Amino acid sequence: MKITPNLVIADLEEYLRLFHISLSKQARRTLLDIEEFAYRCDHCVNVNLFFSKIIRNYDTVRNILMDRGINPNLAALILEKSYYDTIEDTIKYREVNFSYSQMYMRRDNPKTDIIDRALEYCVLENRDILENKDLLLASMDYFEESIAQDHGYRKDKTLDESPVTLSHVYGRYNENLWIEFDEIRKRLQNSKALEENIELDRNDINIFLHYDHNSLHNSSTHTA
Repeated sequence: MKITPNLVIADLEEYLRLFHISLSKQARRTLLDIEEFAYRCDHCVNVNLFFSKIIRNYDTVRNILMDRGINPNLAALILEKSYYDTIEDTIKYREVNFSYSQMYMRRDNPKTDIIDRALEYCVLENRDILENKDLLLASMDYFEESIAQDHGYRKDKTLDESPVTLSHVYGRYNENLWIEFDEIRKRLQNSKALEENIELDRNDINIFLHYDHNSLHNSSTHTA
């Protein structure tokens, strides 16, 4: 079975429907952009792609960055180039837990961990539409927890002395990424803009239903 970004997103939407949650139009665009970038690179998704594509697609965070004199397009590009630098020949897009609905070790996969955290943020605000705001908050939580468990990952040790910023995601100081997560969170608390709901494309549903769920999950590498 050929794994494609559209199939992966259809699988995600099927998973979200279990909890009576759907994606906003903008969040779906973000997640599809993440998958398409990883697919073109033939490499697994990591948190850098979540941040970069959220920055490209989420107007609220773009405004937050611009208010601090940060160019959001440059910030996204830096994080995408950082992702590209991590590509390894032995790790392919379809071979490493590509499915958002995987049933095992969800906390060990950035994609499933972030989407599950985003679900909780969505429900906490009494919404049934998952938005870019939820994805961003979830990505920040995921990243902070991951670096707390791995103090040796940073290339720039001066970052150890500062609160977590987008520069920490990059791994070294960069002026165009220097904004604290806590500042972003505070600004998001004051954001009331809701994103647009979408009707799920019937073609995506048909693509997904064409495949057996067990076959889809078994195509990915799992460890019980």
